[in-house]
Amino acid sequence: MQKTKYRGFFSEEIIVKSPYPEVTAPAVRYDGDKGGDDLTFDWTCVTQPMAVDSVPSSADRDQFILFAGTNLDDFTDFKATVKIYLGPEKTERTITEPKLIYIPRGVTYGPLVFSEITKPLVWMNFYIGPEYSKGWKGGEYEQYMATPNVVSEIFYTRTEVSGNLLYEQRWPKQQMIVLGDALGPEGANFCLFYYAVHQPYYMTEPTHTHTWDMWLINLGGNCLDVEEFGGEVTMWWGKESEKLVCDTTSVAHVPAGLIHRGLFFHPMGKPFIHIHTYTAGGPIKDVVFDDK
Repeated sequence: MQKTKYRGFFSEEIIVKSPYPEVTAPAVRYDGDKGGDDLTFDWTCVTQPMAVDSVPSSADRDQFILFAGTNLDDFTDFKATVKIYLGPEKTERTITEPKLIYIPRGVTYGPLVFSEITKPLVWMNFYIGPEYSKGWKGGEYEQYMATPNVVSEIFYTRTEVSGNLLYEQRWPKQQMIVLGDALGPEGANFCLFYYAVHQPYYMTEPTHTHTWDMWLINLGGNCLDVEEFGGEVTMWWGKESEKLVCDTTSVAHVPAGLIHRGLFFHPMGKPFIHIHTYTAGGPIKDVVFDDK
């Protein structure tokens, strides 16, 4: 990626070797562009049974754990069983479908046991800065666990010239959405939009800013080689509408107050994952500009 005015908000050197011996695929570790004071996350592809965090622990910031399948044509295709133990009493919960779990700062959890893995599983951990925390409000642990809203559609295009078929195409569109307002008794300052990108398209949005931070995460679609990125994501930032093109597995941090616009996914070589995360309960555009 070219060095530009906003280059410092992009992180491309995020591929790491997993610390877990059972994990052989490349992993991802993002430590933030502010030294980890805002958001950090890790991404792991689990292909075989394993257990981690055998000693219950807690973090000094809110943690969000996402479990997802790896079939980019069908996000509901989840073929694994994960057991997580929450709180000092080690309350057991079993995960058999995509799930986002909110663990407020100071709440202990562990161990985490991947007991059955029929198909590879994605395991992601997001940590947001303590200033965004709403803390532990008590109640049943189920209130802190959300099943993503999965949107699955088949898009169809047909191009004709003088009544003759020139080109036709079908492709799936998969999204998983969890709003922070749905996590915990009073919600959480974190929401997640998880997309499978199969074909070129323009994610249209008006020119706008937020009063909260946003991260755009691009990951290769092959869970066994997440570094292999098969497309380009073009975006336009700032009053000057600077064009930025991302063609690697990477993270872009959009700070609060920064003007930005829609996203253009083109060209496409191989499917990939695109994720939006926000330090807010929902994706509200605070200021919208009339920018043609």
